[in-house]
Amino acid sequence: MFRCLPPTQTVRQRFNNSFVVIFFICFSFCRALSQSGGREELSTRSAVNKRYYKHKVVLDESRHDEEFFTFVTRPDLYAPRWNIVTYDKKAITPGYWFIAPYEEAVQFDSSPPWNAPHIYDSSGELVWSGAPVFNGYSTFDFRVIDVLGTPMLSIIAPHEGKAFLFDSTYQLQHEIFLGPESLRMDEVSLNVHEFATVDDGTRALHLTREPRKTSRENSKAVGYDGECYAGFDGFRELDVETWETVFSWTSEGKIGLDESVVDQEPVEKRCSERGRPWEYVHLNSIDKFSSGDYLLSGRRTNTIYKISGKDGSILWRFGGRKSDFQTPFKFSGQHAARVQSHNDTHTMITMLDNAFGPGVPRTTHNSSRGLIVTLDTTAMTAELITEYPHPNRGYATSRGNMQVLPNGHAWLCWTSHALESEYTTDGSLIMTAGLRPKIDSYRSWKLPWVGRPHYPPDVRGAVVAKDDSFYTIVHMSWNGATDIKEWRVYHTNEDGKNRTLAATVAKFGFETVVWTEGPASHVLAAAISKDGHILGESYIFPTIPVAKELGAAPTDVPTAEDRSWMEATARDPFVPFLAGIALPVLAMLAVYASRAFTRSRRRILKPWWKTVYAPLSTSDKQENDMEDQHENIELGVDDARGPLLGGKPR
Repeated sequence: MFRCLPPTQTVRQRFNNSFVVIFFICFSFCRALSQSGGREELSTRSAVNKRYYKHKVVLDESRHDEEFFTFVTRPDLYAPRWNIVTYDKKAITPGYWFIAPYEEAVQFDSSPPWNAPHIYDSSGELVWSGAPVFNGYSTFDFRVIDVLGTPMLSIIAPHEGKAFLFDSTYQLQHEIFLGPESLRMDEVSLNVHEFATVDDGTRALHLTREPRKTSRENSKAVGYDGECYAGFDGFRELDVETWETVFSWTSEGKIGLDESVVDQEPVEKRCSERGRPWEYVHLNSIDKFSSGDYLLSGRRTNTIYKISGKDGSILWRFGGRKSDFQTPFKFSGQHAARVQSHNDTHTMITMLDNAFGPGVPRTTHNSSRGLIVTLDTTAMTAELITEYPHPNRGYATSRGNMQVLPNGHAWLCWTSHALESEYTTDGSLIMTAGLRPKIDSYRSWKLPWVGRPHYPPDVRGAVVAKDDSFYTIVHMSWNGATDIKEWRVYHTNEDGKNRTLAATVAKFGFETVVWTEGPASHVLAAAISKDGHILGESYIFPTIPVAKELGAAPTDVPTAEDRSWMEATARDPFVPFLAGIALPVLAMLAVYASRAFTRSRRRILKPWWKTVYAPLSTSDKQENDMEDQHENIELGVDDARGPLLGGKPR
């Protein structure tokens, strides 16, 4: 009896499958040998923190993934990318974006390198990353502040309990301790919301938090028979020349416990010392009037307070359970309350109305929004002037900020995905941008900045062979530099004395890439300003040679043997191409011989078509019947009963 084997079980098919796999493996390997380039492994030194990193140099433009920027020159940086929607490009206000993506508000261990302060330009390209400085720890309220007439970067680092100030060269100038002497490095004892300067940069303001038991008299306001354990927020004003405290204030005894809207739990649980202190007010912003008084925002009381700069008394409350104003609208969970102008009878303020608070009801508006409000401090009424709705009509459930730009536009951050948006003075939305990965930022600021790093630019070079010619691919960047117009790329030697200008190329994004003609043993890059001045030069970098093996010595210059091999490959790339054909053929014969030998000695040299239609022995028939049954089970079919378990064949 003769029987044709099932197509999936024929010797021919098995042989063809093996042949195809081996053919492509061998052909791909030999094709790779015929080309130079691709990816070379090397070690590089960061010019900022003097550490070594292992990374791949990717010689094409697809080195970035969907959610993060990665860089050949700075493998230690891993910056989130943006999705940007523009509605009126001409109306957008110039300025850089300042954000501080974070993984956790409170950290005891470092996180991925994107967990750092970042500066971006208006197209979403990275300008500066502070990852090497803060080693993956969360930072907050990253912005530019004025310190005695000098713009500086201000960054709150909770794991240190300090604010750090950097100048335009990214050198640390000041460290300011932000907590009480008994500060513990956790969110219970540190208020991370605000560090800002006022009075022409001569004074600094920051919020404080101090958990402790309050008096029985204060505790009676919420019906607690004892000393309620709560977190009492406040603020300090510092002299920036000495960083000494010139004024301080606390909510204890001034903002009553009964003003809190976070009172759903039994008072015994709220005031008990066994758990966390009751965070009853949660101050999240502070600003100063020109008259010397202060404006405070309490998220957990839904109230904005005016505090006397003389005796610390509360002059008025806007919103909440004890509001002094007649208000035709509601707000809750607000952030970033700022004084825009004021006189004897009126005060104009701005804020982010999260409209999503910790109290009941949960929401007070159909979306979060930015607000401009005028307060009549004589008639004690409030008027809503302009509102800026959430671009997706959603909620910033916690955190966020609102900033009024110099031209009157509004800049808002909605926290989730660091979503930020700009509006014109009449409330028209002109752009939005959000981070691609699911990463948040407490605030986002749009500010001018000039960065001129004290460290040199970074450069990397690699030699490749293409179309019978050699090229040196050069990557260059300068973390934090804002004034670069173009790059000059030089081929040079080890000491840099013999330089040949290989290319002049316009700066593009954080990292610029250029192909230069000819193989260079070393490369150097110079950053050029708009007026043609040299802003800085990189270290001399020994180029990565065209290596016969991955993992060659990272800083080796090609030897004479290497050069000979490269030149031979470039002259006759067809030789390895033929090898890519020959090796699979030899492999095919080996597989065929091995398969035929294991089947039967009598069929060692039989053609495959005779094997397919050969008489089946009893053992062969049983084997193939079992294989047929196994295949049918995989397809969901039973020979006798049709589809298994009542299902349909796939």
